[in-house]
Amino acid sequence: MLKCMRPFLLHSILHFLLSMSLLPLPCLVQIVLSVQLFALLAYNVAGMMVTGHLGAVFRTVLETMRTLFVWLLGLLLFYTSLGGGELGESWSRWSYLQAAG
Repeated sequence: MLKCMRPFLLHSILHFLLSMSLLPLPCLVQIVLSVQLFALLAYNVAGMMVTGHLGAVFRTVLETMRTLFVWLLGLLLFYTSLGGGELGESWSRWSYLQAAG
């Protein structure tokens, strides 16, 4: 299957590189956009692997749990020395509602 995909992949990579070189953006912005592109590629490939090995229901559960983990990470950053009280969010009166749903 990879043999038949090689021309397409090569053309896509060359097209991406040409597009990035034509963008009148600073080099830092191009680097950030490239990192984001590859991070999204890795995320989607991992999602397809999870779907292939464990099933679509498990992937859907992981997708919904992602919001919970981001919220917990925000609390962790706020209340530990990692964020120093400047990163993340504090526990508020609405946090019980967030935790429940």
